[in-house]
Amino acid sequence: MSNEPRGATPQPGADAGGSGDSEGAPPDRDDAPEVGEAPPSPEESLALIDATDARARRELGGREAPIWYVWGLAWLLAFGVSYLAAEPPAPLGGLPDLVLALLWPAAIGGGIAFQSIYIARHTRGRGGRTVRQESRVGFAYGAAIVLTAALIPMLDLLPENPGDDPVVLWDAAMLFVFTLAVLFLVIGAYENDRLWTGSGLWLGAVNVLAALAFPDHYGALLAVLGGGGFVVGGVLRDLRFRRDR
Repeated sequence: MSNEPRGATPQPGADAGGSGDSEGAPPDRDDAPEVGEAPPSPEESLALIDATDARARRELGGREAPIWYVWGLAWLLAFGVSYLAAEPPAPLGGLPDLVLALLWPAAIGGGIAFQSIYIARHTRGRGGRTVRQESRVGFAYGAAIVLTAALIPMLDLLPENPGDDPVVLWDAAMLFVFTLAVLFLVIGAYENDRLWTGSGLWLGAVNVLAALAFPDHYGALLAVLGGGGFVVGGVLRDLRFRRDR
């Protein structure tokens, strides 16, 4: 006979040889798939991973727009002043040669310095693959600019005086812009980022169009459409940053 008192109610989960505290039973999970629900396909899983990874890079990387605004200003100054000093009627043709010689290194160096400091400040104290990727992208960006700038004088693509031979000056600029356009396309593919890809396509198209169709106004077009493209890219990144917060 059972020693269990009459009227005793069996405990939930109790069975012969088991206790009533449901020890070892799996906890309830809200995210468990419903009965009959098909698991996501491999394609859907990869798409979800890519979207999550891209969003994590944007959030951990912080607000990127200031970098693009600074580069837009650097392009406007470098290309704009060079154009006004080199192309007739050359309203800035009277600028000292030293100013023109230091213009591009100052614009490029200032952009690289700001970008490096900005990225370092926003990734300080953070770790993980996403932050390392962002640091590598920033390093690749700066390295590509420095290496291209070092290659230009080796190829004799710089005139002794920008006002003497503007064609040579723009040949050097074309190589510089081409390098950046390719770099942006590679970064866009690496980060699965349509804004990087779009920026690369835009710079490449402006570079080719200005060189082929409007060679006499190459510098002006790169100052307005190139520098303006960076500003527009910054605005789009600001909008995305606010949307994802």
